[in-house]
Amino acid sequence: MNGESPFRLDRFEYEHVHLYYLPFKAFAILRQFKPTYLVGSRGTGKTTLLNALNWQEQLTNGSLQRQLGGEFSERDYIGVYLRTPKYQCPAFDRWLADCDEQFKGAVFALHLDLAWLEVLFRAVSELLAQGVWSAPPEREYEACGGLLAAIPELPASRAEQEISPTFRRLAEIFRAKRVQLERTALTGRGLDVADLGATYPLGQIGSLGRLGVEHLTAFRKAHCEPPQSLSWHFKVCLDEAEYLSSFQRRVLNTMVRLTSFPLSFVVSYVRRPEELSSTVLPGMSLQKADREILDLDEMTDEEFEDLADGVASVRARHALGNSTCQFRTHTALGRLDVNRLLHTMLRTSESGKARELLQSANQLSGTAFYSGAGEAAEPAKGAVPPIYQAYIVSRLGLDVPAPDTPRWRLRAQQSADIRKRMVGAYLCICRELGHLPVYAYSEMVFQMSDKCIRDYLAQLNEIFLGAEMPIEEFVSRQVADLLQDRALKLASRKKRDFLPESGVSAPREAAALVDAFASLTAQLQGSVDARVALRSSERGIFVLEVMPVSPDEQRILRILTEAAEAGFLKLLRTGASQWKFRVHCSLAAAYSFSYRGAYYPVPLAMDELVAFSKPCESRADLEVLVDRVAARLDSLNPDQLSLFGGAE
Repeated sequence: MNGESPFRLDRFEYEHVHLYYLPFKAFAILRQFKPTYLVGSRGTGKTTLLNALNWQEQLTNGSLQRQLGGEFSERDYIGVYLRTPKYQCPAFDRWLADCDEQFKGAVFALHLDLAWLEVLFRAVSELLAQGVWSAPPEREYEACGGLLAAIPELPASRAEQEISPTFRRLAEIFRAKRVQLERTALTGRGLDVADLGATYPLGQIGSLGRLGVEHLTAFRKAHCEPPQSLSWHFKVCLDEAEYLSSFQRRVLNTMVRLTSFPLSFVVSYVRRPEELSSTVLPGMSLQKADREILDLDEMTDEEFEDLADGVASVRARHALGNSTCQFRTHTALGRLDVNRLLHTMLRTSESGKARELLQSANQLSGTAFYSGAGEAAEPAKGAVPPIYQAYIVSRLGLDVPAPDTPRWRLRAQQSADIRKRMVGAYLCICRELGHLPVYAYSEMVFQMSDKCIRDYLAQLNEIFLGAEMPIEEFVSRQVADLLQDRALKLASRKKRDFLPESGVSAPREAAALVDAFASLTAQLQGSVDARVALRSSERGIFVLEVMPVSPDEQRILRILTEAAEAGFLKLLRTGASQWKFRVHCSLAAAYSFSYRGAYYPVPLAMDELVAFSKPCESRADLEVLVDRVAARLDSLNPDQLSLFGGAE
């Protein structure tokens, strides 16, 4: 094996070398002028995309330069990157609690403006120092002096006003003012509105930022080389905005709403905040015309596959020093073939059920319905028989249509109905035979990634380490199924075991919730009663009525939310009266549930959620609790039509 795995992934901030792959569609949206809210679960690549807009990365990172193409001077924007948690300062809400919203908003917006203006003016100073931009020094003094004259509250003393100002000096002034404002908020000293207005450049929300950009734009247009295009603008990229308070998010919305060309914000959230449109100004809201919403969790399967292969290719090229290497997950792991997995399992099983099922599959393979008589050829020689199809036909008592019958004309739809239950059948067969499901093939890896590039790389990393082959061989040949299975189960268990270190505020209760719901999902999907599991296939979307809720129940909902934000659950809906969620697909291999997660909803009672949040004394106690809930759900009548009209 060639040294360290190229698929090992750390947080962006911890990586020594940042390797970039930019999905064309997503980056094209971010690159345009229109403000954008970038939404996506942890590990979907938000930080990478925002840093790809950052001027410093664009100037210094060779991997990013190859992705972007062209010269830095040819781009019509300069972007700066800030991690919002460094500036969110919850003390502001407490300090200004007795003030009206617009005044509070103006103070916090000033704080944010000071933060990003510091970064932006330092960036401009560096661009001039490095010769990327060129302008006479006296024009820089003139531009900075004009801004200081327009904002007399900025300099701390008259002596500072008399110094020939530079962009770097202005950045230092912005920083000093921000730190001073933060300290005032943190100490919580008595608020004197008049004193605050005399010390800081308070105005309409976001006015300081807009004024600073106006002066920079005028300087850039009049004095800098190379000349700017008509669409040239500034991008302020704010990462991890979910850490802002609800009020602070509304202030940020107001800043976005009041901003105009040439200033644009790109703001990232782990999930869509409730305050996506509201502002602190009466009668004003954010609409589609004001900003784009780019949700990475909503990318199509094809888009995610392209992204995953692109990211893996960039890493393989870096490891090999080969700029033309293309990694294809389908090549390395093979295409999904559930019947092949089942065939291997049945051939080696001594169970009478296994022999009966294999015999039924061989019989079904000879029917006109399976072979597609009149349309398709007989199954190829050596092809595995239709095992999961035979299982579904047997367990649901289906009458397979024959040629020249009315139902024969519907065979395409009927075949599709059977394929939808492929995973349910696979899990039920494994349970009946006492065999753990085998996880392998590219489709399973893509689905278990759950649109999360971090989970994709974690799985690929374990497969690569387990394969013990050089990277040039790994990218060109298929890894054995059972080796994939061991690696994927290891990756899933590692993620499960990481939950206590994930940063959730109540790790024991969060782990108990995830463990219980993952175990319940596996129980429902591989139910002892196969008719239930096949008619309502892949259950595990939990539907919870949340009104009214007690304070303790509200606390448990917050823990559930944290577990979702950490990537262990998936919130599908968080309405005022009803929540929907499921377990993250990356835990499937650790718990033996569907690699696709869950598709069929089941009702969950609030008292069951409360019970699941309490850590059990032993695994046996958890199993008793899960069995009780599963039995209740199994007793419900699924609202689903019978296949072929013959299963009753």
